[in-house]
Formats: sequence, C-alpha cells, structure tokens
Amino acid sequence: MGGGVYDHRLTLLFVQQCYGMTLNFSLVYLV
Repeated sequence: MGGGVYDHRLTLLFVQQCYGMTLNFSLVYLV
C-alpha cells in the first residue's frame, strides 16, 4: 500500500505551492 508515499508527495507539493505563493506576495510587496 503506497498510500503513505503518495500522501507525503501531495503534502510536499502543497507546501511547495504555499511557499511559492508567499514568495510571490513578498516580491510584489517589496517591489
């Protein structure tokens, strides 16, 4: 059952997206 691996990948992708959005907002506010 590779559910754990899939869940981990999904969580990593979600965190990466959130981090990217935060970085974009920071750049917008800085500029």
